[in-house]
Amino acid sequence: MVELVEKANEYEFKLTLAFTPQWGKFIASDSARLDLARQWRTQGHEIGFQHHPVTHIDWDGYSNESDVVNYPLYLGPVNDGFSYVNALASPDNVISSTIGGLPGDFPSHMTSPTLVYGEGNADNSYPQLGSVRSLKPIYSRPIIRDIERDLLQLTTRGFTTGMDISLEEALPVLQEQYRTMADDEVFGIVWHEFDYFLEKDTYLQWFDFIKKNGSSVKTMKEISLEYLQ
Repeated sequence: MVELVEKANEYEFKLTLAFTPQWGKFIASDSARLDLARQWRTQGHEIGFQHHPVTHIDWDGYSNESDVVNYPLYLGPVNDGFSYVNALASPDNVISSTIGGLPGDFPSHMTSPTLVYGEGNADNSYPQLGSVRSLKPIYSRPIIRDIERDLLQLTTRGFTTGMDISLEEALPVLQEQYRTMADDEVFGIVWHEFDYFLEKDTYLQWFDFIKKNGSSVKTMKEISLEYLQ
């Protein structure tokens, strides 16, 4: 993670770093790690929230569903998990998130008037496209108004372990999709820190590609606020 952010700084890329509750608690428990997270924010990176619901193989233990409170892995309502991550953004608040289990698992403590979150059918979206390797979303929604605030909803499509495609194969596909996207589209990529660790060379090829195209990499917060103006 540290190396990834350092590399992003070299390229002048601004990242949205979405942490699970466990990551938030781990960082906040050590002053050096907490100072590092604060340093990332001063460098222009954004702290975001990631939540894996009870239906996810890597459930983070937090849920707003009443029928899971007696599960051995249950840790509390989603607000409890969110609080660990939101503390990393203090004195600001987290407004960007990737949350599973919506709408039930939405953390009500996300009090910003503008929120942005991602959802999608990444695990099974690729086969639905048949032989065409495209990243175009099957469905897309504009800004929707709910829970008395503006929600900017992003649809996602992924190259996952369930798909018969390697990251090396994905790179030229991503590059072609990037070249052909519409002027009003924003191209985003989501990955884990261990993905970068395992495939550094491929990620750096992508970074070089973006840099050579003269493109800027902004946080989800920056993009959403510009879009809502």
